[in-house]
Amino acid sequence: MGDTGVGKSSLVTRYIKNTFNEGMIPTIGVEFACKIVETKDKSKLKVQIFDTAGQEKYRSIVSNYCRKALGCLLVYDITNFNTFEVCKQFKDQIKQIAEPDCTFILVGNKSDLNDDRKVDANEAKNFALENEMYFIETSAKNNEKVHEAFQALFDRVAEENKKKVNYENNKNDFIKIEDKNETSKNFFSGNTKEESCC
Repeated sequence: MGDTGVGKSSLVTRYIKNTFNEGMIPTIGVEFACKIVETKDKSKLKVQIFDTAGQEKYRSIVSNYCRKALGCLLVYDITNFNTFEVCKQFKDQIKQIAEPDCTFILVGNKSDLNDDRKVDANEAKNFALENEMYFIETSAKNNEKVHEAFQALFDRVAEENKKKVNYENNKNDFIKIEDKNETSKNFFSGNTKEESCC
């Protein structure tokens, strides 16, 4: 998520295809990409990345695609202070429709334009801390920390999922111990067949 022109599509294209297009046109509505990723604990996740339009007229459409989201890269342009200011609005919008434990990563894009910087990195870092977000600056153009930004998101989503799994397993064990007449089914066995996501 993020305002128009901050480089959301460029980040996704760099991450998925390792290419950069200087003349990329703004996204209309929502586009998506799929990828199998490995997290730091060696788990494999099938992720679906939604690249959303930043223009105001597409906000309602975007909301429909962000329901039940597990993670969000909240992107701004370091050379445009207004794109940083609206990040809180985007975060609040997503929090209303995403999963309660949705992970947010604050991404300051276009670090290759540091000489034209309008958003101080320390100010962005403090904003991220206040809102319990991880912070990173990237350059889709120069391929700086793009992979790290996505990897940070997926690692944190995996950690949150593991907490859920542990909670559900412990809850089920508790139910079995306390009420031997009741049976509980563990839906988190991990024995799922990988499906194509595209």
